[in-house]
Amino acid sequence: MSHATAIALAAGLCVAVAPLAGQSALRLSAAGEVAAVRARSLTAAGRERLDGFLVVGEGTLGRGRGLLRLRYGQGRVTSDSGGGGGGGGGVQPRSLTDGELLLGVAALPWLDLWAGPHARSYRTDFGNQRWLFWEVRASARATLVPGQLQSFFEGRVAVAGRVNVPEPFGSSRGAEGGVEVRITRPALRLRFTYRIDQARLAAGRRETVEAVAFSVGRDLR
Repeated sequence: MSHATAIALAAGLCVAVAPLAGQSALRLSAAGEVAAVRARSLTAAGRERLDGFLVVGEGTLGRGRGLLRLRYGQGRVTSDSGGGGGGGGGVQPRSLTDGELLLGVAALPWLDLWAGPHARSYRTDFGNQRWLFWEVRASARATLVPGQLQSFFEGRVAVAGRVNVPEPFGSSRGAEGGVEVRITRPALRLRFTYRIDQARLAAGRRETVEAVAFSVGRDLR
């Protein structure tokens, strides 16, 4: 699918969200997250495996059924010499940056739909590798203990993408899930999350990023 089509999808969601917001009260929440990250690259020449961390900030704005979510994180991944098959100590450590800006709509009390850009970059002494995905997503929630504990799941797929390497972009998809604990005093939300994203280039190269994360958030208004 073309970049123009991806932008049209995001614009269509904007148009759908606008009348849903109405004159409802504004809602704002924020969260901070620390994640243990594993990045794997598989090519015809071999494979690499790098492990590290990512520190993330997230803000969500809502009005009526309209939603806006911004996430940005920075971290670092280094080679695991025990990974084998090309994952040895010769692999350069990388600075990792990951961010997204999504527009959404609360389709049902337990289901949110999202669309927007998701960017990821790796920086080494030799240059930057930049990925850009235009994604559509669905987020679902289920109550386990009313007012205290719920589970969540999010699935996503890229309808278009770009990467600054000679190989053309192929596809990308991902998912995440976990549990959220709500604490009354102080009013906090604790989240435990596992997520995975996998991107493929047309020539067969495969990039996988996994993370196990813990976050603390609260409603600001």
